[in-house]
Amino acid sequence: MRRTMIPLAGAALAAALPLTAHATTTESAWDFHYARGGEVVCPQPWLGSSYGPIGFCTNDADRDGDASAGLYSPFTQKYKSHTKSFRHAGKSVSVGYARTSKNGSITKNTGKYKCSRIMYSPAWGKFCYGIVYMYWKGKPWGAWGRYDFGDRVFYIFSMWYQTSKF
Repeated sequence: MRRTMIPLAGAALAAALPLTAHATTTESAWDFHYARGGEVVCPQPWLGSSYGPIGFCTNDADRDGDASAGLYSPFTQKYKSHTKSFRHAGKSVSVGYARTSKNGSITKNTGKYKCSRIMYSPAWGKFCYGIVYMYWKGKPWGAWGRYDFGDRVFYIFSMWYQTSKF
Protein backbone atom coordinates (compact mmCIF):
# COMPACT_ATOMS: atom_id res chain seq x y z
CA MET A 1 0.00 0.00 0.00
CA ARG A 2 1.34 3.44 -0.88
CA ARG A 3 1.88 5.83 2.03
CA THR A 4 1.03 9.47 1.44
CA MET A 5 1.66 12.76 3.18
CA ILE A 6 -1.22 15.23 3.21
CA PRO A 7 -0.84 18.89 4.21
CA LEU A 8 -2.60 20.01 7.40
CA ALA A 9 -5.06 22.49 5.94
CA GLY A 10 -8.54 21.06 5.54
CA ALA A 11 -7.65 17.37 5.83
CA ALA A 12 -9.90 15.04 7.79
CA LEU A 13 -9.00 11.88 9.65
CA ALA A 14 -10.16 8.72 7.95
CA ALA A 15 -12.62 6.75 10.07
CA ALA A 16 -10.61 3.53 10.07
CA LEU A 17 -6.90 3.64 9.30
CA PRO A 18 -5.18 0.34 8.45
CA LEU A 19 -1.68 -0.25 9.80
CA THR A 20 0.06 1.15 6.71
CA ALA A 21 -2.26 4.10 6.05
CA HIS A 22 -1.14 7.62 6.84
CA ALA A 23 -3.47 10.61 6.86
CA THR A 24 -3.76 13.90 8.66
CA THR A 25 -6.20 14.86 11.36
CA THR A 26 -8.27 17.97 11.58
CA GLU A 27 -6.50 21.04 12.95
CA SER A 28 -8.28 20.64 16.31
CA ALA A 29 -6.05 17.62 16.94
CA TRP A 30 -2.93 19.82 16.71
CA ASP A 31 -1.74 22.83 18.64
CA PHE A 32 0.50 25.48 17.08
CA HIS A 33 2.83 27.72 19.11
CA TYR A 34 5.86 29.91 18.49
CA ALA A 35 9.10 29.59 20.45
CA ARG A 36 12.68 30.59 19.71
CA GLY A 37 11.62 32.13 16.42
CA GLY A 38 10.08 28.97 14.97
CA GLU A 39 6.72 27.29 14.86
CA VAL A 40 6.17 24.54 17.44
CA VAL A 41 3.67 21.88 16.33
CA CYS A 42 2.25 19.62 19.05
CA PRO A 43 0.02 16.53 18.66
CA GLN A 44 -3.08 16.56 20.86
CA PRO A 45 -4.14 15.59 23.47
CA TRP A 46 -1.41 16.78 25.85
CA LEU A 47 0.29 14.33 28.21
CA GLY A 48 -0.24 14.94 31.94
CA SER A 49 2.84 15.29 34.16
CA SER A 50 3.47 16.44 37.71
CA TYR A 51 4.36 19.84 36.17
CA GLY A 52 1.12 20.09 34.21
CA PRO A 53 0.36 19.25 30.57
CA ILE A 54 3.33 18.66 28.25
CA GLY A 55 3.73 17.90 24.57
CA PHE A 56 6.45 16.19 22.55
CA CYS A 57 6.54 18.61 19.65
CA THR A 58 8.67 19.68 16.71
CA ASN A 59 10.21 23.12 16.17
CA ASP A 60 11.63 24.52 12.93
CA ALA A 61 13.57 27.31 14.68
CA ASP A 62 16.65 27.11 12.48
CA ARG A 63 14.56 27.91 9.35
CA ASP A 64 16.91 26.07 6.97
CA GLY A 65 14.65 23.09 6.33
CA ASP A 66 15.59 21.29 9.55
CA ALA A 67 13.52 20.66 12.67
CA SER A 68 14.11 19.15 16.10
CA ALA A 69 11.78 17.45 18.58
CA GLY A 70 11.41 18.27 22.26
CA LEU A 71 9.13 19.00 25.17
CA TYR A 72 6.80 22.00 25.18
CA SER A 73 4.75 23.36 28.08
CA PRO A 74 1.57 25.25 27.20
CA PHE A 75 1.69 26.88 30.67
CA THR A 76 5.20 28.33 30.42
CA GLN A 77 5.16 28.45 26.59
CA LYS A 78 8.74 27.14 26.59
CA TYR A 79 10.21 24.55 24.25
CA LYS A 80 13.33 22.49 25.01
CA SER A 81 14.83 20.42 22.21
CA HIS A 82 15.65 16.78 23.02
CA THR A 83 16.93 15.70 19.60
CA LYS A 84 19.32 16.96 16.99
CA SER A 85 17.86 18.64 13.92
CA PHE A 86 16.87 16.69 10.82
CA ARG A 87 15.58 17.62 7.34
CA HIS A 88 11.80 17.84 7.32
CA ALA A 89 9.04 17.81 4.71
CA GLY A 90 7.38 21.08 5.73
CA LYS A 91 3.99 21.20 7.43
CA SER A 92 3.14 17.56 6.98
CA VAL A 93 1.83 15.26 9.66
CA SER A 94 1.27 11.55 9.95
CA VAL A 95 -1.40 9.66 11.86
CA GLY A 96 -1.81 5.91 11.86
CA TYR A 97 -1.56 2.71 13.83
CA ALA A 98 1.70 0.98 14.66
CA ARG A 99 3.23 -1.72 16.81
CA THR A 100 5.28 -0.31 19.67
CA SER A 101 8.80 -1.00 20.85
CA LYS A 102 10.22 -0.29 24.29
CA ASN A 103 13.78 -1.15 25.33
CA GLY A 104 14.53 -2.78 21.99
CA SER A 105 11.75 -5.39 21.93
CA ILE A 106 8.76 -5.02 19.61
CA THR A 107 5.48 -5.66 21.41
CA LYS A 108 2.21 -7.04 20.06
CA ASN A 109 0.47 -3.86 21.25
CA THR A 110 -0.80 -1.51 18.58
CA GLY A 111 -1.34 2.16 19.32
CA LYS A 112 -2.50 5.21 17.43
CA TYR A 113 0.40 7.57 16.79
CA LYS A 114 0.38 11.26 15.87
CA CYS A 115 3.51 12.93 14.51
CA SER A 116 4.31 16.39 13.26
CA ARG A 117 6.79 17.21 10.50
CA ILE A 118 7.86 14.05 8.72
CA MET A 119 11.67 13.99 8.70
CA TYR A 120 14.48 12.21 6.90
CA SER A 121 17.77 10.80 8.17
CA PRO A 122 20.37 8.95 6.08
CA ALA A 123 20.64 6.37 8.89
CA TRP A 124 16.90 5.84 9.54
CA GLY A 125 15.21 6.91 6.30
CA LYS A 126 11.78 8.55 6.66
CA PHE A 127 10.57 8.95 10.25
CA CYS A 128 8.71 11.33 12.53
CA TYR A 129 8.70 12.25 16.21
CA GLY A 130 5.41 12.22 18.05
CA ILE A 131 3.17 10.52 20.59
CA VAL A 132 1.57 7.07 20.58
CA TYR A 133 -1.78 6.73 22.39
CA MET A 134 -3.36 3.63 23.94
CA TYR A 135 -6.20 2.90 26.34
CA TRP A 136 -5.46 1.10 29.59
CA LYS A 137 -8.20 0.33 32.11
CA GLY A 138 -10.56 2.59 30.17
CA LYS A 139 -8.30 5.67 30.27
CA PRO A 140 -6.19 7.20 27.48
CA TRP A 141 -2.40 7.14 27.95
CA GLY A 142 0.43 8.41 25.77
CA ALA A 143 4.19 8.09 25.40
CA TRP A 144 6.53 10.00 23.11
CA GLY A 145 9.05 8.61 20.69
CA ARG A 146 9.90 8.09 17.02
CA TYR A 147 7.81 6.38 14.32
CA ASP A 148 9.83 4.61 11.61
CA PHE A 149 8.03 4.44 8.24
CA GLY A 150 10.29 1.61 7.02
CA ASP A 151 9.49 -1.00 9.68
CA ARG A 152 6.18 0.61 10.80
CA VAL A 153 7.17 0.56 14.47
CA PHE A 154 6.80 3.36 17.04
CA TYR A 155 9.92 3.41 19.28
CA ILE A 156 8.95 4.71 22.73
CA PHE A 157 11.41 7.03 24.50
CA SER A 158 9.40 7.90 27.62
CA MET A 159 7.27 6.40 30.34
CA TRP A 160 3.49 6.33 29.84
CA TYR A 161 1.53 9.43 30.85
CA GLN A 162 -2.23 9.80 31.22
CA THR A 163 -3.53 12.34 28.74
CA SER A 164 -4.42 15.82 29.94
CA LYS A 165 -6.52 18.79 28.82
CA PHE A 166 -5.24 22.34 28.80
